[in-house]
Amino acid sequence: MVFAALLAGLAAPAAAAADTGIPNITVEVPQQVTAVAGRITTVTATVVNHGRTAAADLVLHSADTGALATTCGDEGCPVGDLAAGASRKYTISFTPAAATGVEDIASTFEVSVSGTTGAVLDSAPVTVARTTAGTDLALAGIDDVAVDRGNYTNVPITVRNSGTRMVSHLALVLVAEQALQPVAGYANCEFDRTDDFSYTTVTCLIDQTLGPGQTLSLPATTNPLLVKVAPDAGGPDEYAVSAAVVGVGDTAAGVAAAEPGPRLTLRAAAAPDDLAGDVTSFRIDVSASTAGVSAADPAADDDTTVGSTDRLPSPTGWLAAFIAGALVVLIARRRRTA
Repeated sequence: MVFAALLAGLAAPAAAAADTGIPNITVEVPQQVTAVAGRITTVTATVVNHGRTAAADLVLHSADTGALATTCGDEGCPVGDLAAGASRKYTISFTPAAATGVEDIASTFEVSVSGTTGAVLDSAPVTVARTTAGTDLALAGIDDVAVDRGNYTNVPITVRNSGTRMVSHLALVLVAEQALQPVAGYANCEFDRTDDFSYTTVTCLIDQTLGPGQTLSLPATTNPLLVKVAPDAGGPDEYAVSAAVVGVGDTAAGVAAAEPGPRLTLRAAAAPDDLAGDVTSFRIDVSASTAGVSAADPAADDDTTVGSTDRLPSPTGWLAAFIAGALVVLIARRRRTA
């Protein structure tokens, strides 16, 4: 009877959690957008309640930066109550300042949603790539790819000038989320990371002209742009990468030109079959982890990957450890935003 009572006590918290139906709130925003310096630009943020109960007193926030002044700032934009399974869209406006160097071409601001207590329930960054007025650049689409942990994938960049003006300076902005490591060891590329390391931004200023109707591509072998999957990346999972191409003014281009060393360059190419606009994105698929399987039941087929390369022991593994008198349960759940 004591044994049965202990087992009942072990199962009680899970049963209680299942009955509670806690709201699961996320905020969804584009990973990257482009904007002309000095002009008002908007981005759509979607607040979603994935839970089974309503959420109350939600507030949407968009953190200002030195280069971006956004709406929904310190006071926030009231979302109010949100029913289970419901979503609500909001438009956030911002006006980017002009870029004076490579480090100013891309800026990132965070969009978050808070609950009744004021605590942040979810957040997501938006990277803004500045472009010059009158440019009409477009990237070819990039297919999703499967990559093993610790391995690399090439980022096949092809850009076309679909406008009527010559573009004298280009910038390529690559954004990769957590567990992905962009590799671009070039003098004309700058790295930046969000405070929580959830996103890495690489900005490469390419001092090449691109005339109307012309196409340039990034060589895959001589000087490629790569993304590495971290050795401890969780799986199975999908990780997002986005690329933007923008026109750059003479001021920012002149600062970058003074940097010595090897440079990321483009070469003439045939026009692509599909164009995705000045921002394109793709996903890197990472397979299920094979490390860290529960020692109590290494052959079990119902182990669940929970992030990094850790795996959650199966219920039979828990029971075996309990009977042996060595129950040590540490569950670390990682929640990511797609």
